Amino acid sequence: MKNTLSPDTLKNLRQAIGDGDISMTSLLSEDCGVETFPLPTAHLDATGHVWFFVSKDTARKQYMKEEAVYLLYAHPLKRVSVNIIGHCSLVYDKKKMQEMWKPFMKWWYPQGVEGNDLCLLKVSVKDVCWWLNRNDSNDGFKNLFKVITEVEQPQDDEKYLLAS
Repeated sequence: MKNTLSPDTLKNLRQAIGDGDISMTSLLSEDCGVETFPLPTAHLDATGHVWFFVSKDTARKQYMKEEAVYLLYAHPLKRVSVNIIGHCSLVYDKKKMQEMWKPFMKWWYPQGVEGNDLCLLKVSVKDVCWWLNRNDSNDGFKNLFKVITEVEQPQDDEKYLLAS
């Protein structure tokens, strides 16, 4: 699938996410639930495709069922959160995997490209939503910390929802 991102959107996306950033990736499961898991971003290419390494076994089970994928990145220090909606496909190309391999991937896949049963997950971006905090103060973080530290501990089965 071809991306149709404008040059400005692609530029902003490159500033917001980068190689190694963790995406909370969500897929719809067969029972209409949502499966969410972390994936380190391997690469954001010049055309706006987002690439990940995944194990072939996991890929066959999860990504072959549904093409729709949702990626969420949150960067408090950059003061930006990004939600990407796209379509995914699996790419079995050893040469491309070797080109995209970065040292940080060794933490996730210690044996590297050769020693793991890996493939690439290619996400073609369909839509991007941004949340920007242009406020230069850290008041939001201070308020969140205050709420977390002042909340009473739950009693028995009580549950508390933190909200600002």
